[in-house]
Amino acid sequence: MGAVAKPPPPLFEELINMQKSAAAFKHCGTRLLALDQSSVKTGYALFCGSNLTRWGVLNTKKEKDADKRFCSMCSQIHFMITKTKPDFVVFEKISLHSSVKTLTLLARLQGGIMQSCYINHIDFAVYAPSTWRRILGLLHGGKAMREEHKKRAIAFVRNGYGIKVGDDCAEAICIGVAHLKSTHILTD
Repeated sequence: MGAVAKPPPPLFEELINMQKSAAAFKHCGTRLLALDQSSVKTGYALFCGSNLTRWGVLNTKKEKDADKRFCSMCSQIHFMITKTKPDFVVFEKISLHSSVKTLTLLARLQGGIMQSCYINHIDFAVYAPSTWRRILGLLHGGKAMREEHKKRAIAFVRNGYGIKVGDDCAEAICIGVAHLKSTHILTD
């Protein structure tokens, strides 16, 4: 796996520091932003070449109104894309296992991410959960329950990078690693 930087600072500081670190991020090879998006907590991972450099979670949990939460998350993701100026963004395809209300909200959020990429002239890819898990060897026969998938992602990150993160951040890192492997930027 790639080299690991120090753990990221708290979210507010992280967003402010992104502008400061954008110059350093520019000179590291291919810059990749990976997202595991939801309207409440979106995990993110920034890679310079094959190296994981920053990771964390954007959180709108305190906002009770779903529309305000959606707008806040879209704004935070747009800010992150604009400030870090990645060469490529990858994120998870929405799952059809959700309720219609959740599916609609996630589709809107996915559209917001795509719009931010279009505005900033950044290419993107969308990975189905089964695709990125297969690339990383995290599908072990049969249908695992959602909680089991989360545990596997957390273990993959802990074993590969030596860091302890929650499931949202772990899945963002996994999505990024899967993309790096599928494009041969990262090899075993």
